Formats: sequence, C-alpha cells, structure tokens
Amino acid sequence: MPPGSWFDAVRQHLSGYVRDHWAEAADDDGPPPGQSSALAATGLALAGEVAGPVVELSAAAGGVTRCLAEWLDAPVLGLDLSAPLARFAVRALRGGRQAFPLRMAGTAYAERHVVTQPPSRGMAMVWLADATAPPIADGAAGLVVALNLIDCVADPAAVLRGAASLLRPGGKLVLATPCDWSPAATPPEMWIGARRGALAAPDLCAWAEAEGGLRLRGTKQQPWLVRVHGTATMQYRALVMALEKL
Repeated sequence: MPPGSWFDAVRQHLSGYVRDHWAEAADDDGPPPGQSSALAATGLALAGEVAGPVVELSAAAGGVTRCLAEWLDAPVLGLDLSAPLARFAVRALRGGRQAFPLRMAGTAYAERHVVTQPPSRGMAMVWLADATAPPIADGAAGLVVALNLIDCVADPAAVLRGAASLLRPGGKLVLATPCDWSPAATPPEMWIGARRGALAAPDLCAWAEAEGGLRLRGTKQQPWLVRVHGTATMQYRALVMALEKL
C-alpha cells in the first residue's frame, strides 16, 4: 500500500497507541509509555469521588480501559470506531503475548511484542462503536472518560451531549484534549476556543458546561508526549477537565 493510504494510517495508530497503552518501558528514544493513563489519573483526581459503571469513549488499544477497571474495581466498557484498534484491545484484555507494528521512519515498521494482562480487579471490555451514538442506555454510567476525542471528530457538541446523556445525575465526565483542531477532522466553525471574532465559541470549559448541562469540578493542563516515529515526538499541553452532571 502507498504512503498516505488507510493501511498506513492504521499502522500509525497501532504503533502509537499500543506502545503507550501496553508497553512496560520504552525500548527506543521515545517518551515513556503510560502518557494516556496519566491523563486519566489526573482527571480522576480532579473529579473526586466516582463510581461505576464506567464508559470510555475512544478507548483505542484498551490500556486505559484496563487501568480504569483496576483503579476503580468497577465494570468498564470502552468504545472505539477503529476496528483494528478495537480488535487489538479485545485481544489485549484477554491477556497474552501480542504483536504490533512500531513505526521507525516513513513507512518502515518493526514488529514488536508486548505481554498483556487482564485487569486484576473490576471488568473491562471494548466494543466497536461510534462515540457520537453510543449503544448504551441514557443514565447508565457513573463515570464517562474521553481522552483525545473532542478535537478529533466532526461534531464535538454531539460527542459531548452523548457523553452527558450516558451519565446519571451526579455522574462525572473526564475529558482530556490537546485542543489540536484541524479542518481535516473538524470543520472550523465547530472549533471550540480556537477562533477569533464575534462567531468564536467560548473556551472549552465554559462550552462543556453550557452544552452538556454540566458543572466544572476542576481543570489542569498537563504535558502529553506522543511518539510519531523513531526520531519524532509531539509534545502537547493537554487540557484535562472533570465535570459533573447536574
């Protein structure tokens, strides 16, 4: 397949997410694994007391799904629209030795392996599903977690409303985003806190409160390092928010 193909994109996603979610240590010059789970941990600290069941939107390779189940000793359901990532997550949550492609440069990938374990507490599973239309009853969740999602969809408001609808009153929503808006993913008129002028949307926290019927409990900016390939790492300051359903 040529560079820039869907196959190339799939391998890039597997390379980044599997390494970060499941590798115990870096065997290259990239950032330490566990960047995503660190964002989730910060969000939980901001949220205060939480209870399951838990829904994770954009679960990717399933490593954060496993962490949430262990940390909270609760059932956690992860949803992701990428079939290759969801398929990997399902295998990883069963446990065993898993192969994945690690991007070295360009379209050059090396096969790497990780040994995964199911959660020792709680329960974790991942379904192939769209975060804008989660196949779960309204009010079913005590906690919803969405990392690196809001700025990666065509309609951020639909994702936020869907996440809020899953929560029972008093339930918590943890969001984390680098606010890296791109017209390739989100129409510019949908960007939150990233446009100038009279039509500009408010900052992300105020928008989330108003759009989702939520109350902000806390927010923090946190470094988030994303390995691109063997000689490139993206460094973000992710905005982590914890909100409560009224």
